[in-house]
Amino acid sequence: MKFYNYLNESRAKRLTKDEIIRLLKTDYRQAFNGWMEGYHIYRGVNWGYTGSFNYINPGKGRVSANTLNYYTLIVNNHPSWKEYPRRELICTTDINAADDYGVIFNIFPINNAKIGICSRDDFWFSFPYGIKQIRSMSKSKSKSKAIDNMDHFNKWLNEFLSGSVTDWRDLELQLKNIQFEDSNKSLYDIIIPALNPEKNDFEVSSIGNFSAPYHREVWLDQECLLIYNGWLQGHKKELIDEVL
Repeated sequence: MKFYNYLNESRAKRLTKDEIIRLLKTDYRQAFNGWMEGYHIYRGVNWGYTGSFNYINPGKGRVSANTLNYYTLIVNNHPSWKEYPRRELICTTDINAADDYGVIFNIFPINNAKIGICSRDDFWFSFPYGIKQIRSMSKSKSKSKAIDNMDHFNKWLNEFLSGSVTDWRDLELQLKNIQFEDSNKSLYDIIIPALNPEKNDFEVSSIGNFSAPYHREVWLDQECLLIYNGWLQGHKKELIDEVL
């Protein structure tokens, strides 16, 4: 059983407990099995649009909150990231981190969904190799000192770009046409290898094999069930008995 009526992150379809049980037995069984083994995915959300049991499809075109969107365009479009999901639904394996963003929900992705796993607790700090490479190539000391994380990277990159860049094709063309200071290389030749997921210790997993360590940001782009953590804490045995 699948639902396709709600196609973006800001809307959720409320489900009944019976629907949740039925889905956990079937299309979401892999996530439930992982949850049983202690591999939990959390998200803090605004209580205003949810009940205890929900379904969402993250949809397309997520715009990063409170930051420029260049790294998301790269992750969602460049071939080096082709095995990874699009960055549509941002989650964490750390319940305390989820608590910082609102009411805590447990996330159960649909069977075979891909999960991107950051090398750190936050995507912004998950590019130690990339930040080091970009900083070492810069001949401007004032700029190099400012590039310490991906937030700084986005602001730094924005200084080189012409106008508002909101799609991958525009960003790709500009990066290829802008020389990186006096290095005889384009920005594209510097940035894309530096942000390679393998070099920065990112991982990708299917939900059936998901076993990310605690305190990691993770993301996905497939359908999910959201179950209120407070309900789960009080009804864990009941849920297990009914699904099994």
